[in-house]
Amino acid sequence: MVRKRQHCSALNNFQSIISPATRINRRGRAKGGLILLNNKEHMSIDQILHKDDHCIVCMYGLSYSSLKSIVVLLYYPPDLKSKCILECFEKLEEVLCPFDDQLIVFMGDFNAWIGNNSCSAYTYKNNLSDDRNSMDNCVNIRGKQLPDFCGNNQLSVLNGRTTSDSEGELTFIETTGASIIDYILVNNIAVDYVNDMNVCQSIHSAHSALQLTLNLNGNNFGRSGIVAKPKIVFNEANKIEFQSHFKNNLVKFCSVCLMIISKIACLSLHWKVRWLKNRRLNQSTSLGLIENIHQSLRVLKNALKRAEANKWELTAGENYLTIKRENRNLTKKNFMHIGKDTSRN
Repeated sequence: MVRKRQHCSALNNFQSIISPATRINRRGRAKGGLILLNNKEHMSIDQILHKDDHCIVCMYGLSYSSLKSIVVLLYYPPDLKSKCILECFEKLEEVLCPFDDQLIVFMGDFNAWIGNNSCSAYTYKNNLSDDRNSMDNCVNIRGKQLPDFCGNNQLSVLNGRTTSDSEGELTFIETTGASIIDYILVNNIAVDYVNDMNVCQSIHSAHSALQLTLNLNGNNFGRSGIVAKPKIVFNEANKIEFQSHFKNNLVKFCSVCLMIISKIACLSLHWKVRWLKNRRLNQSTSLGLIENIHQSLRVLKNALKRAEANKWELTAGENYLTIKRENRNLTKKNFMHIGKDTSRN
């Protein structure tokens, strides 16, 4: 007798993206498995940016807003090695680099214990707390990798920072122990739209459900204190006022230009890494060059963070430009080496 699969009518109005569970052994249950659902009345799938065994990255269009939102659903099993975690983080950076001006939300089971680590250097202007609380003070290796990933990509951990989760509630409760391993992360664009996040205990699983509420009605961009100033049009009557206004905003204009240059430089390095991986080079040469470019990219990002933290003051800006020039020279040297290596082959 064949049992018919029952269809849940409540999900008729939902679209789904599935990454199936994997079975390593013949016996026992399969591991992993991800499903991302969206209500078609409120949002539609715009593009699936990436999908593998541990991650789904999808861009959505919202029916009531011109905003595009990117949702990253993750599951990193406990037996996944630290090296694999770093490779997964690097892949995410590569996929999301062209979209760092979009609203991005990460959610899932990281199996990382980060303790009371703030994982952010922001001063929040909305209802989020600058300090992060946690009922779980334990830290593991992943708990050190995750804050680095957040710092490099300007992400904020919402657990223990919102009104409904001000204490940092436990997200995994089992007879063997309890911990916080499920997180919601948002980038610096999405943080302006966060209304609340709370941990909902479940009787169906040892994991709690995390509920995020975003306020997407109206234009909240820049709610964290960025105020647009009125334009001043030049004419003979207000020449002095125009000159004063221009001098005061020249530094801000330069900072915007430097920011654009930095984004282009980071994106260029990501494409160079991808190009290197597709070249037919010997393994030791290829891995060495990719590691050099990754290292220079990390140095460039750190210089960019320092410059942004100092509001692009002259010294910080000059330091960033110096590192950028060194990075360009190093990249040229590496690509000259590639030419010699391919000619030998």
